[in-house]
Amino acid sequence: MKKENPFKACEKLEARARESGSRVHNLESELRDAKSDFNRHSEDLCFVEGLKASKQKDPGKYCPAYYFVKEFSDKRVITSEKIALTRKCGTCQQENPVVVDYQQKYDSPEGDEWRARIYVLCPEHGLTPIHLIKSSNRII
Repeated sequence: MKKENPFKACEKLEARARESGSRVHNLESELRDAKSDFNRHSEDLCFVEGLKASKQKDPGKYCPAYYFVKEFSDKRVITSEKIALTRKCGTCQQENPVVVDYQQKYDSPEGDEWRARIYVLCPEHGLTPIHLIKSSNRII
């Protein structure tokens, strides 16, 4: 009578454990990628929703204001209610609208700080920053 290797059962268990560990690793990696993608797209969604609703009485004073950009320089941004300026996306090189989020970051009797972050809004790659303006005066 032939004797079975007593470690054969252990080898099968070890193989199953390694396979399960590999599947867990792959799922964890997929989950990390999905979370990163979600975070990027949720920021883009907030920006797009802001573009649709940016009719504030005092833009940027109490919450971010979002606009399409008509022109910008190092000190000023001229906004538009529709797409007026486009630039190439740094990733896909397609022309896309230029947008701005504008907000007062600091408010005091000694001085204010206003910030305008200008982006290319690509439907495939989201927001790509292209310029930042900080000033003690209103920028828009």
